[in-house]
Amino acid sequence: MPRDRAAPSPANRPRPAPAPKPPTASLGFLVLAYSVLGWSIADVWKPAWLWWSLAILVGLSLSMVLSVPIAYWRSPVLRWFESELVSFFSVFVGAFTVVLLLAWIHFLLVGLLLFSAMALARLDLLTARFTPWQSFLILATASQVGLALGWMLHWLTLI
Repeated sequence: MPRDRAAPSPANRPRPAPAPKPPTASLGFLVLAYSVLGWSIADVWKPAWLWWSLAILVGLSLSMVLSVPIAYWRSPVLRWFESELVSFFSVFVGAFTVVLLLAWIHFLLVGLLLFSAMALARLDLLTARFTPWQSFLILATASQVGLALGWMLHWLTLI
């Protein structure tokens, strides 16, 4: 039976691209950073339900903010500063926020640790060619697993 010349031979067919591998080192650092936060919430901070819900919200919102491409953030930020009055109030609120953060340096350092760990993981996911949606899911899962792991380890050491 003659072979159809229009169909490519099996050797010449394009192979599917391999699935990207998640960066284990930076995701491990992210889980470790959030587990330290989970441990400290379980150990010290009261009321616990408020801090747990805030930590979960911070993990999800940081995942979402870092997963969105930068092109979506440029135009709203530039339009925000077109008015002089809005620019003045933005600078005033920003300065007040910096003073509050310096007064509560412990919270600032914890926030910087969480942000830097998540930014490192996001950059590694970006170089591994994950889509923004996949990056969001991986970052959100890693942060929530880290919180739960820190709480579980704290609970297990009290037994």
